[in-house]
Parts: sequence; structure tokens; C-alpha cells
Amino acid sequence: MNLKPDTQQMDTAQWRRIARLAEVGVMTSALMHELRQPVFAIKAELELALARGAEGDASVLARLAERVEHLDLLVRRYADLYREGAEHAQLVSVDFLAAEAVDMMGARARQVRATLRLESGDEPCVVKAYATGLRQVLINLIANALDAVSELDAREVVVRVYTQREGAVRIDVCDSGPGFSQAILASAFEPFVTSKGESSGTGLGLYITRQIVEELGGTIVATNPKAGGAMVCVSLPQGLPASLP
Repeated sequence: MNLKPDTQQMDTAQWRRIARLAEVGVMTSALMHELRQPVFAIKAELELALARGAEGDASVLARLAERVEHLDLLVRRYADLYREGAEHAQLVSVDFLAAEAVDMMGARARQVRATLRLESGDEPCVVKAYATGLRQVLINLIANALDAVSELDAREVVVRVYTQREGAVRIDVCDSGPGFSQAILASAFEPFVTSKGESSGTGLGLYITRQIVEELGGTIVATNPKAGGAMVCVSLPQGLPASLP
């Protein structure tokens, strides 16, 4: 029985919903990992406060408030990622969204013991985009890169954001993995193409990523750099105030 949906009968909004649901498992696992440390810290602070009685209450409460604020920020970030609803294109900072995506995927990087870092150019990178969609592009690419290095000795993922002379904003997501096979390179952005196996990959991440990038008037290319590893390059038109409706 073929349970794969008919790609000709589904619009972009439906594909996005499918992709978000496909990412829920990975992101939930990362969120649980990220929540564990502050929850344990809050528990320890409370036990310490109970042991001390009234002495030192102010400092303990201040530390607890800080940790609860951190938990609240984590939950709101993940909730925003999966929230449905209308969103208008606006000028957004790619530097900010990239930093946010790297921060959100930090827990996943720590799970696989990989180094994840962001490199930004000197000039601000601004595009006209849907912030939620562009954030999803970044998270999809980072997640794929982390998966590619998760079982290797060298585990490094680098996200580069910079402007190009021709007035475009470039996002490169590079990893130290084995690179794309020739078969994957030829069809990387088609639906249900994956190198992860059916048990751990849906084959929708790069397809949805391409859909979003093209909606924003951009291009996306997968390559194997001569230095090794894999790289996915996204190029988007630079946003200017005059480009807004």
C-alpha cells in the first residue's frame, strides 16, 4: 500500500504543515534535553532554600526567577515555530533569525556532541520574508547537517550569513560529514528523497525548504565543497525599504 500523499494535489500550506509535524519529534526531543538542566537547577535551588529556611531567600528567589524566565523563553520559541496563522512578509534580519535558529538547535547539537556555530559578515543582512518560513528553512538545514555528522569523529556544522556584491543575501550551511551522494545531489530537493532511511527521515525537509526559498524569490543549491563535507547555499534578494508594499 502506498501511503505517500499525492504531491500534485497538495498546496504549499499543506506541505508546510506536514514538514512542521515531521520536525515535531526531533524538536521535542531537543526541547526536553534543553529543559532538563534548568528544571534540575530549580529543584536544587528550592531544596537549598528549604534547608536554609528564611536565610538567603532573596538571592535564591532571584536565581529561580532567572531560570524560570529562561524556561519561558524556550517554550515560547518552540511554540512560535509551530503556530499556524496568517503572516505578512516584512523586512527581517537574517542575522537575527540565524542566531535564533542556531540557539534553538543548540540542544540537538549537544545531543550528538557536535560543534554548531554562526559566522556573520560585517554588513547587516536584511530580506523581505515571512520570519516563520525563513526560520524553518534555517532549522531544516541545520537539522540535516547535524544528522549528517552525528555518527562521525569530526562533528562540525557552520552557518554563514553574508551579503554578496550583486545585492543578494547568502546563507551557507556547511558540515563536516561525508557529503551528498551523486544520487542525492541530482534530486535532493524533490519530495521523499532522503539518505536517512525511512525510519528516521521523511524526505520532506529539503523539499519544503526549496518551496519556501523560491516563494521568497531566492535559489537553493546543494554542493560538495572540494575541502570536504556538504554545503547547502541559499541566495535571497536583499530587502530594501522600498520593496515593502
